[in-house]
Amino acid sequence: MQFNLIATAGVNHQVGLWNPYVKSKPNGILRGHMASVVQVQILTSRSLLFSFSKDKVLRIWDIQLQVCLQRLAGIFPKGGDVCITLLLDEIAEHKDENSHDSNRMFLTFGSMLTMIEMKSERKDRVISHEVAVMAAVYTSFYNQVGTISLSFWSVLQAD
Repeated sequence: MQFNLIATAGVNHQVGLWNPYVKSKPNGILRGHMASVVQVQILTSRSLLFSFSKDKVLRIWDIQLQVCLQRLAGIFPKGGDVCITLLLDEIAEHKDENSHDSNRMFLTFGSMLTMIEMKSERKDRVISHEVAVMAAVYTSFYNQVGTISLSFWSVLQAD
């Protein structure tokens, strides 16, 4: 999917999403940072935008829905000025130890390099209920969890 967007960042703690042909107002504004945004990067293949702020908080946004999907804080090196470079490595041939696709993000902080690896969601998850779970209970005696879902049946229509 291609986006015809320009992402801007600044001291107002927001990321602006602009159509390059419309100068009057942005298509969207991503709010949530508590400090100046110093770096933005768009990953078009996944419709994601990464933004990094001066207080060392990385946010991952869904571009189409314009919502924050993930907030990462407290994992980046402490120190003075934030002078970073953000590089996304989206090589499909790179596999992790379980043969899942994984993508790496590299952030540099001066002379320090940080790597964050994004792993694909597992597709072999066990799904226990086809409808919403209404209640769950844990028994320490058996060390098990019991779950309950509720279904309604029409006696007259046999549904």
